[in-house]
Amino acid sequence: MNGCSVLLIALLCPGIAFCQERISANATQHLALVKTITIKKFTFSYSIDGANLSAKVSFPTRGWVAVGFSPKKRMLGANIIIGSISPEGPDKGIRIDDQYGIAPTRHKPDAEIGGENNIIDGSAIEENGTTTIFFTIPLDSRDSADTPLVPGTETTVIFAAGKQEDLSAKHSWTAKIKMKL
Repeated sequence: MNGCSVLLIALLCPGIAFCQERISANATQHLALVKTITIKKFTFSYSIDGANLSAKVSFPTRGWVAVGFSPKKRMLGANIIIGSISPEGPDKGIRIDDQYGIAPTRHKPDAEIGGENNIIDGSAIEENGTTTIFFTIPLDSRDSADTPLVPGTETTVIFAAGKQEDLSAKHSWTAKIKMKL
């Protein structure tokens, strides 16, 4: 990350410059997100840039946060992006993962079920008790463990958050909305 990017982030987001190592080099693209929805304390902001979706999801927790696209039933069939920040311990740092709903109440990393991690860019911050994940994914990865997103068509979007940083820990909060991307 060059000095100009750090200065830009410091000016636009006071208080996070000290955690610049947690912000990827491309995180500044996430600062100009176009559309935002809030549901049950989840905030989802996103923009579509060509063939990609860039987004951020925030929730007031020090644990993990997730968003899932196009589930068939609960989590089944959903393309799930989940992430957390661990400030200490063996898993110290940021973890952002591309997962898939293999059953109504279970999900696994794409790579464990024959797919690929299709996150183009991912980062996260935890500030004032709120975890925010930033990510860019292809609208259509052509991955068997992802569901294509078609701008302008209605899709179901699910949200979840947990109290722990462990991405396999059960959620404590959820929300669901139908929306057009």
